[in-house]
Amino acid sequence: MNFKFCYGVITDGSNSERITTIINSIESWNLPADSYQVVVVGGGPVDRKNTIHIPFNENEQPGAIKGGWITRKKNLITKHSKFDNIVYSHDYICPDKDWYSGFCRYGDDYKVCSNKIFLPNKSTRFRDWIIAPVRKDRLNKKLINKIERHSLLPYDVTHLHHFVVIGGYYWVAKKHIMEEFPLEEKLVWGEGEDFRWCHAVQEVYDVSFNPHSSCYLLKEKDPLFHPLPEKVEDELRLLEITEEDIVHDYPHYEYKKPIDWD
Repeated sequence: MNFKFCYGVITDGSNSERITTIINSIESWNLPADSYQVVVVGGGPVDRKNTIHIPFNENEQPGAIKGGWITRKKNLITKHSKFDNIVYSHDYICPDKDWYSGFCRYGDDYKVCSNKIFLPNKSTRFRDWIIAPVRKDRLNKKLINKIERHSLLPYDVTHLHHFVVIGGYYWVAKKHIMEEFPLEEKLVWGEGEDFRWCHAVQEVYDVSFNPHSSCYLLKEKDPLFHPLPEKVEDELRLLEITEEDIVHDYPHYEYKKPIDWD
């Protein structure tokens, strides 16, 4: 299939070399011009083919909290995307050489999706398919004290999608889903905006995992989440989940309304 997509990147402009690396990777796939676009929000001007740069005032944000208005930046990616498949990425995550072919293989039958993410060594996993700390207690009904607070799920354990969270540093989603569930712009970086958004989406739609595509970090970060013991992974593969196991007690989502794009 010809997977048409918008690759959105938010930046504060502190490292323009990362933007260059990301666009270089995308251009290395030699895709037709009508198959993709890159949208960069923030930082200085970007003069590359098929690339739109959206200037952003880093001093502009809601309230008195100073944390970076990343919610607004990501909503601007949605606004300017001309394709239904949209990547939302921070500027320190780069798609690998297999990213595009992996999505062509995986297909576009998803609503919100993650894929493999690695540290710069391209072998250590980085928070790509995780059981959220705020959700693990629901699984503890069946696996008491066997799931650590920070846990990476095996890539083949996709039936537990109700219990995962998509981190705000990177995800892929359909444009119409993001128009229905935009990021809460009253929140800034560090206020749990990604968890709240993911919780709200999962009340209506499933999240998916694409094991065929991968990204890697352009800087070192603490992975925080770690693989589970092999025995627990095997138990999770066999664990049957019913509607009774899914507790709908998420924080209230207050921005489920049309975005003021102006």
